[in-house]
Amino acid sequence: MTKRNLSELLDTTDPGIRVLRQWAGEAKMACELLAPSAEREAVLLDPQVTTRSTLGALAYDTGGMLIDGGWIRLLGSGHSAAFTSRSWTTPQDGQVHLRTASGSASHLCPHAEHVLLLAKKRSATTT
Repeated sequence: MTKRNLSELLDTTDPGIRVLRQWAGEAKMACELLAPSAEREAVLLDPQVTTRSTLGALAYDTGGMLIDGGWIRLLGSGHSAAFTSRSWTTPQDGQVHLRTASGSASHLCPHAEHVLLLAKKRSATTT
């Protein structure tokens, strides 16, 4: 498949950013569209989607979208705010920050979704 160039992916007649702005404006929770990064062209060229789509608009026209103060993050072309942990800057009630000597205690009692499963070590039968 031949890759399309940037001019073929940019849609100025019906850009998807209008839809993203509308969604952000009508959302019940706070939504923030972040400024796009300098790498936005490369980010758009990789998936080969046009800016008419919401995915293309998110990748090219924004650095990302923060929903509910950043608890939900949609990554666009990249923005420092999209990579800042909201749980660290704005902890929820009952949340504490704790460091161990090794820097992490996740190896002592990992959550089920944090366990790394390698196919070669996984059982063929599931429970």
